[in-house]
Amino acid sequence: MAKFKFRFDAILRLRENERDAARASLAEAYEALRQIEIRREQLAAERKSLEAASSQRRVGSLSIDRLLSDGRYERQLAFDDSQALAAAEKIEAELMRRQAVLAAANASVRQMELLREKEIAAWSQTQAKIEQATLDEVASRGRRTHAALFEAMQPESHGTEKMS
Repeated sequence: MAKFKFRFDAILRLRENERDAARASLAEAYEALRQIEIRREQLAAERKSLEAASSQRRVGSLSIDRLLSDGRYERQLAFDDSQALAAAEKIEAELMRRQAVLAAANASVRQMELLREKEIAAWSQTQAKIEQATLDEVASRGRRTHAALFEAMQPESHGTEKMS
């Protein structure tokens, strides 16, 4: 029996590679978003820590320089958090785009796989017909051979009957 060869195998491999690249790209975007979330959590922790330290320093004598410094640091933390939030929003938009690219790549691969399955089914059917035709031919030859042998083994009675 002949071996099946998918005629669009190279295209299928190309589309699988594109799908894998889209998956990797999506994973990178998720990792970037995770890193931003970690950074935002760190900023929130720093803001809480600064708030706690500032409230402790407000008891007793106040240092204007320290209050100004704390205020500037608080504003810097808030600014960094807003920047991280803006970056997260951009990455989430990019995530949506990359998910759409991955969905399209998955659909493209699936389309080629379905075509391959159809070709395998057609090829198998053709191979089964060829095999059946071969078996029929072998059986036919066997019957002819068997009939010839059977005839050869029969006594020649037609010649002796006419003489009597």
